[in-house]
Amino acid sequence: MANATELISFGLGCLGLLFLFFMYGKYRIDKTRDDLFALRDELFLFAYDHGLMERAAYRNLRQLINGLIRYTHRLSMARLLWLAFVCRVFGIKHKPSKIFSEMNASMATLPAEQRAVFDQFHSRANNIMAKHIVLRSPMLMAIAPSVAIYIIITHETIHRVKSSTLNAMTKRAPKEAMDILEEEALECALAA
Repeated sequence: MANATELISFGLGCLGLLFLFFMYGKYRIDKTRDDLFALRDELFLFAYDHGLMERAAYRNLRQLINGLIRYTHRLSMARLLWLAFVCRVFGIKHKPSKIFSEMNASMATLPAEQRAVFDQFHSRANNIMAKHIVLRSPMLMAIAPSVAIYIIITHETIHRVKSSTLNAMTKRAPKEAMDILEEEALECALAA
């Protein structure tokens, strides 16, 4: 009888953990979208304050963030690794689409100070994506504490841990795979 009770308790515990993991995944999607909404609002205020509302760079970056908001549920480590694997194994070179090329070209037309701010907004959007990918992956969540400890030891300050980890991930992530994800998000935004 005790074995049956323990087995039932174990089974219910496992089901509870699966339910929590499922709910956590939904929470991560909502949290990422909320962060992207806040970033888009900051971008809007910056563009409004500096008279950039009609600039193509603002419209394109806003479109990218809108696409990421709609595309968040499809961002995952599995997708990123699969894109990197396919690009590497089959020698696929990412050819930016017209939309993606226009976004990059429009950023280049801005004055240096404004371009730097827009680049920061773009970098923050990438960091939000990277954070979402890491925190949505059970495997990466298991590895994250050891990476954080390593970064704390090597960088000597806790303040840099978050930004260092996300910046390192976005800089070391396969460039072509990240570009494809961004391009798909842009196309998603324009399709709506």
